[in-house]
Amino acid sequence: MELTKTQINKLGNRIRKGKTREGDGKLLDEFRGSFDEAFETASAEIKRVLKPLSGKTTLTDRQTKTGISIKEKLIRLKGRLSEMQDIRGCRVVANDLAICYTVVEKIKKSKLNIVKEDPRNDAIGYRAIHVIVTVKEKPVEIQIRTRLQDIWANICEKYSSKQNDLKYGSRDEKIKSDLKRLSGHIAYIEEIEYVIYKNRPLMKTLIKKHLLSLKFLRAYKTFVKALKEYKKIKKELIKRLRIFQKE
Repeated sequence: MELTKTQINKLGNRIRKGKTREGDGKLLDEFRGSFDEAFETASAEIKRVLKPLSGKTTLTDRQTKTGISIKEKLIRLKGRLSEMQDIRGCRVVANDLAICYTVVEKIKKSKLNIVKEDPRNDAIGYRAIHVIVTVKEKPVEIQIRTRLQDIWANICEKYSSKQNDLKYGSRDEKIKSDLKRLSGHIAYIEEIEYVIYKNRPLMKTLIKKHLLSLKFLRAYKTFVKALKEYKKIKKELIKRLRIFQKE
C-alpha cells in the first residue's frame, strides 16, 4: 500500500530533525522506490524525443536521490518531503544552447506533462534548464545542459567534495569567485554562438533570393568566419576544462 502524503511529510520532519525511529529507513526506501515506474516511463519518452538529435545530445540517468541528499535538502529549504520534485531524474547534455532549447520544445510536444520549466543561473554560476514532468502524479526532473555547462558543473562537484559543499554555503570566496567568472566566460561564448547560429538561416535565405548587395555578402563571410572562430574557441575551452577537471 502506497504511503499517504501525511505519512511522507511526517517521515520528512523526523529526517530533518534527526529524530528517525525504527522502520523509517524502510519507509524512505519505499518512498524513493515509488518514483521508479514514473522515471522509466519518462526516460523512455525522452529517448524517443532525442532520436532525431542523435550525435547532438547525450542522455544519462541520475542516481535516485540518496537519504543523505534528501536530509540536506529538507534542512536547507525547509520544504515538505512530499513536494520534493527531484527524487528521480535524468540529464540531457547538448552540444550547444540552440540544441538545449530544441530539446525543451520537443519535450513540450511529447506525451509528457510539463509542470515546471526552470532556467537556472545561481549565485556561483550554475546554469541549466530544469524541466519537471509528471507521470501518474509523480514528478521526474530532467536537467538540460550544454557540454560546457556540464563540465563546469562537474568541476563544481569536484570542489564541493573538497570545500564542504561549495554549492550551498562554503566560505571559500576565492573558489566561488573563480567559478562564477568561469561560468560568465562560458555564458558569453555560448550566447554569441547562439545569436550567430540563430541568424544564419535568415542570411542564407536572403542570399538565395539575391537580395544582398556586395557589401552584405562581405558581411555574411565575416559572419560565417565568426561562427567558425567561436566554435574553435569553445572546442579549445572544452579541451582545457576537461584537463583541469582530471587534475
